[in-house]
Amino acid sequence: MAESLCVFQWNCNGLRAHHNELRNLLVARNDIDVLCLEETFLKSGTAFCLPGYQILRKDRETANRGGLLIAIKEGISYTEIHDVGGDGYESMAVKISMKNGTMNIINTYMVPEKPATKGSLEKLFLLPETTLITGDFNAKNSMWGSPESNVAGRRIEQLLDKHNFVVANTGQPTRQHYNGNMSHLDITL
Repeated sequence: MAESLCVFQWNCNGLRAHHNELRNLLVARNDIDVLCLEETFLKSGTAFCLPGYQILRKDRETANRGGLLIAIKEGISYTEIHDVGGDGYESMAVKISMKNGTMNIINTYMVPEKPATKGSLEKLFLLPETTLITGDFNAKNSMWGSPESNVAGRRIEQLLDKHNFVVANTGQPTRQHYNGNMSHLDITL
């Protein structure tokens, strides 16, 4: 059983297009135990593997974007957690067995055009054990370094306070637009 975990979160914006970047990262960093990837753009007929990792996917068949993937290093014991999602976002979760208990890891993607309601998002905060929530929430809030706030960011801020979660982001931007603009849309809680 794992004593501690190194979890890596990345909005890959198309996994097939950025597959070499991921492989280079894994060569440079052999300490990554769990990868949480958003916007994979994978479909159910598309094969994908990472040597040394067990792959769990949630492909979005009804749109060109979206899709989630959790990769867990071989040898780490886990179980899938079902029904953690809600209306307005995609999510998938695992429970990792560790020496001192368990840890839930939830990977999430929320479409920017229709942020989830506060009630729907609250499902992410209700698991009983230690939980790490990560993903592309398309949420802006000064709590994680954004110079502006949006509806999704304000809803998440309210839930952080209510459920005693903290933001692990450092305040650095998490996305660079093709024109060079930076934004803070991805969060780890």
